[in-house]
Amino acid sequence: ENEKNPQLVAELVLKIAESYSHTPNLHMTWLEALGDHHTKENSWAEAAIVHIQLACIQVEYFNKHHGRFPIDFYSFRSVFPDCNLESIPDGVVFPDDEFSSC
Repeated sequence: ENEKNPQLVAELVLKIAESYSHTPNLHMTWLEALGDHHTKENSWAEAAIVHIQLACIQVEYFNKHHGRFPIDFYSFRSVFPDCNLESIPDGVVFPDDEFSSC
């Protein structure tokens, strides 16, 4: 039944992704699944927003753990206003290879 309602599927995947906000790797994995779902449904704008959100999380990681990132983090806000520096909760410890694919 859920397969007949792509919007419901997207909402469920987003809820799952948000439930893993304390584990960035899983959070990003579910966001990638959401982006794939939107792409499969030809919801290009929604897929783009998800990928921008993923980029924001990666930039935030680099800002917190490497001091700075060569792209102005706040420039993302013109495209994705919810992009902020608080998507990764304080106290989250990352394995060294957490963002190795970035």
